Parts: sequence; C-alpha cells; structure tokens
Amino acid sequence: MEHQASLEIHERMDRLPVTWGIWRIVLVAALGAFLDSYEIFFTGYIAPKMTQSGLFTPESLGVISKLKFMAISGAGTFVFATFAGFWIGGILVVRLSDLKGRKAIFLLSIAWYGIASLILAFQTSGLMLDVWRFIAGIGIGVQLITLYGYLSEMVPPARRGQMFAIYQAVAYLAVPIMAVISWALVPIDVFGLAGWRCLILISVALACILWLMLRTLPESPRWLASHGRQAEAEAIVRALEMQAGAAGFVRAAQAVSAPRGIYDDLHVSRGIFKGIYLRRTIMLSIFNAAQSIGFYGFASFIPSLLIARGVHFVNSLEYGFIIAIGYPFGPLVAACIADRFERKWQITICAGIMLVAMTVFATLSSPAGLVFFGLCFSLAGSAMASVFPTYEAELYPTAIRVGAIGFVWSWSRLTAAFSGLIIGYLLAAGGSTAAAAFIASSMVVVMATIGILGPRTRARSLEELNPEPVAEATRHGGLRAVISSNQ
Repeated sequence: MEHQASLEIHERMDRLPVTWGIWRIVLVAALGAFLDSYEIFFTGYIAPKMTQSGLFTPESLGVISKLKFMAISGAGTFVFATFAGFWIGGILVVRLSDLKGRKAIFLLSIAWYGIASLILAFQTSGLMLDVWRFIAGIGIGVQLITLYGYLSEMVPPARRGQMFAIYQAVAYLAVPIMAVISWALVPIDVFGLAGWRCLILISVALACILWLMLRTLPESPRWLASHGRQAEAEAIVRALEMQAGAAGFVRAAQAVSAPRGIYDDLHVSRGIFKGIYLRRTIMLSIFNAAQSIGFYGFASFIPSLLIARGVHFVNSLEYGFIIAIGYPFGPLVAACIADRFERKWQITICAGIMLVAMTVFATLSSPAGLVFFGLCFSLAGSAMASVFPTYEAELYPTAIRVGAIGFVWSWSRLTAAFSGLIIGYLLAAGGSTAAAAFIASSMVVVMATIGILGPRTRARSLEELNPEPVAEATRHGGLRAVISSNQ
C-alpha cells in the first residue's frame, strides 16, 4: 500500500501541467542559483586586485607558501579554496539532503554560507582569506546540488529541459551584473573599504534575501513519499493540482513499463555502483572532472587571461564584463531546443564550440578578437551548463538522486580546485597560451565521454529512466535485474 501511494505521487507530479505555481518554484530556486553564479564568478574578477594588494604573497599566505607550487600560484590558492569547499560540501554534507529533506538542507546551507562570507569579507591575510573561503564554499556546494535535485523532482518531464534552461538563464544574469559591479567597485575604495570586500558583502546580503524566499517553497513530494510521509506529500500535490484549476487540466496517467519499488534500502553507497548506475556514475564523474576545467578555468581567470594577452588591468575588467554578457544568453538559446533535441548531443556540440573558441583565443592579441572568442566561449559554456544539470538529475532515482549528483558533481569541484592552481602556475610559468591549451584539452574529454557513453533521456519520466529495486529484492541480495535505459 505504501509503495502504491508513493507511485501515485510520482505519477501525479509527472502529469501536472505547467502553471504559475510550478513557474514560481522554478524562479525562486533560480534565485538560489543566481547567488551561486555570483559567488563562483566574482572570484576571477577580484583576484587580480587582491594580488595587487599583496594578499597572496608568500608572507601573506603563511604556512601555505611552504609548498612552492602553492606560493607560485598566488591567487590560484583562493580559487583552490573555493572549489575545495564546494567539493567537501558536494561529496559529504549534501547527502543529508537525501536523509533530512531538500528544503531543510538548502536553508541550512544558505545560512552557513552567509555567516562564513561575512567573516571572510574582513580578513587581512591570504591564509585566512583562503580558510574562510573554503568554509563558505562548503555551504554553496551543498545548496547548488540540493537545488538541482529538488527542481528535477518538481517539474514535469515534458518541460524539464526548458525549465532548467530558464532556471540557468536567471542564474547567469548574476555574471554580467557581478562583472559591471566589479568594473565599478574593484579599482576603488568605498568609504574606506576595498571594493573587492564590498562584492563579498553584497553576496552576504543576497544570501539573507534568498534564505527568506526559499522558506516559501514546499518540500519535494517525491522525497516525502519516498520516506513514508504520504500525508504531507498528498497535501502538496493536491495544492499544486488545485492551482492548475481542476483535474481536467491533468493528462491521463501513462503506463510505465520499467519496474519500480519503494526506496527503503537503496543507498548512495550501493546504488550508484550497481546495475545501470555504475556506468552512469563513471561517465558522469569523468564528464564533471573535465567540464569544470574548461568552464570554471576560464571563468575564474577571465581578467587574468586577458592581462596575460597584453590587456591593461582596468580594461581587463571592462572586457571581462562584455564577455560575461554572454552567460545569461546561452541558457536562453538552449531553452529554445531543450526538449526538442537530445540532451547528450546538446552537451557535445557546446563542448566542441568551447574547444574551438579557446584554441583561437590563445593565439590572439587584439582586444576585439579576444572579446569575440571569449564571448563565444561564455555563450557555449553557459548553454552547456544549463543542459547537464537536468541530464544528471534524470539519471538517478529519487532515493539517491541528490547524494548521487553530489558524488559525480564533486569531481568537478575537485578538478576545479586543482585546475585553479594549475592555471595560476601555467599563467606564471608559460603564459596564456599554456593555460588556454590546458582549458581547451578538457573539452575533448567532455565530447568523447558524453558522446560515446551518455544515455538518451529526452521526454522520458524519471521513473522510466531509473528502474528501482523493490524493498524485498534489496533485502535479499541487492538490485533486481533492470531494464537498461542506456540505449
């Protein structure tokens, strides 16, 4: 009976039409992603000024500078601390979301981030900047993945790709907004406070506003149902159906051929390494490790890469702003084809464009050429970033979805952390050509991984894509034979 009630909740969520109630959930969640983008991208815009202020000299870095590689990387240690925090949050803390609920964990993560960032804004040494940046990064790492999993469970499959693309477009509005604020504030002091510190304080204010708005979102009915809280799940689904106007607006139930069951005994530690999920976990881990080198490697060093190509510091912020304009437009382009074109090929094509753009970027010195190919890279990168969260969320069942996404996503943060150090080192030792070649090579790995190993997911329900074991089967030897959806 419990399994039947849980299954009914899943099917009713899939049948919901796209109403203002659903769009409200998407847009409020997108504000969370807006903060994430602001937080991630301002790293590259404040790093040159922090370096000029002597915050990343060996003396300021203290014990970190004992490692010669870290001392040479300079501001790369700040990038490393950022993504190392994301990694810890994404691989360890985020699993609480599968146990304690989506809403409780993303509210906790925002509070954590806000407090840590407030302390970060007033640090005066490179060492303590890196320490508090790492702590703040844990909060953002948890929040971002939890929101991905939450949104995938709340939107209907027929519009999932489009709604994730809109979600990402709102998120990436933060990039040009942050870039123009950086352009205006970073070179100056505001009432005696360094402009880069003001950027961090703005993120604290955004976190406070976001925490209040996210409180208004309902818990995921799929998560509630999978944990036996049927009455709460029923109340939320019924409210969403009432917002749709009447049952007549809801499509008739569709038969689902894949076997499904309740989720009592399916855990991240076993589920992501068994059956069809093993191949998906390997594929997504490699993909995430590679894509972050390209996407975040460029985003975290835009002004630094421009400076290395001969652009003046102040002009680098101006050109960085122009390049940043492309970020919100990439998801809007992706939204037009999100549910009409297979997602794996969208990712592969975007990676190919990024490969070409970065290869050409590395050979140019004219400002116009640098800005144009930088803009091409940002457009393709943000379009790809609007597609793959949907893709990843579709490839795991409800019981382990957020924890599984956290595991595969954590590789992107780990490689982003070390690529920050590597790119900082390459810029110092080999110039922009060496750094750009490193970034471009990662896109080759993305294209090969997704193009060859990626399953097709377009317009398929989460339950059809993710046949889950019944409880009895897991108690007597693990996963039951399932129908592979990789074909």
